[in-house]
Amino acid sequence: MNSINPRYELLQRLRNYAEEAIHFKPSAEAWSICQVTDHCLVVAHEYLDAVEACATAESREDSKTQFGAELFERGGFPPIKITLPPDMNQPPNNSLSREELEVELVNLNMRMNEVEKKVASIPSTNRVKHGGFGWLNASEWHSLVDMHFRHHERQLSELDLRMKGGL
Repeated sequence: MNSINPRYELLQRLRNYAEEAIHFKPSAEAWSICQVTDHCLVVAHEYLDAVEACATAESREDSKTQFGAELFERGGFPPIKITLPPDMNQPPNNSLSREELEVELVNLNMRMNEVEKKVASIPSTNRVKHGGFGWLNASEWHSLVDMHFRHHERQLSELDLRMKGGL
């Protein structure tokens, strides 16, 4: 799924699953396909809210954290599992239907396109703080959406293997 638009790729992938398959959890602590998708959707909208907040944010010289700088130099997350602090690590929703997830992905794609039209007009010195990556501008927040989706591709592939009895 390592494409230019991982959101579209996930939409196509969802269409290949039976309804019950998207809720399959290989263990109590593992996420289902529904939960991974819900997590990516929720975070994407938070990142797009930050893009829009950059439009009215103050111009600032503050920069990224070391991890944030490395993330953008690399163009994506490292191929590792990242564990969030307990207060930020609530299990995502596992009750959405495949159709609901598909609709939400289509809506996200439309919002991404609309927000992208605004990014170029927002000064790159207008920044909003990310808790782990530091101060990001609108373009960086927008790019972070697809970086985050790509980060979860491996997790989805592992779930595919587990459903097929391969792990």
